[in-house]
Amino acid sequence: MAASSYRNKTLEPGARFEKVGQVKSVWIVKRLVSLPTQPPHVDIQLERDRHERRVLAATVLSDNARYRRI
Repeated sequence: MAASSYRNKTLEPGARFEKVGQVKSVWIVKRLVSLPTQPPHVDIQLERDRHERRVLAATVLSDNARYRRI
């Protein structure tokens, strides 16, 4: 599935997610990452520390057991 179809469903730059089980762990989607040989990924940034960033598979961010949209 292309990154653009994730954007249309739930993931878009500026969307905010809280890591399940971690108080005050809010992550902001900075950009969608599309690589030809990989599934869609998302570049996220920790709200309280702008230097903390991660790139996750879009399916990980969409997994309600790991992250919850706020």
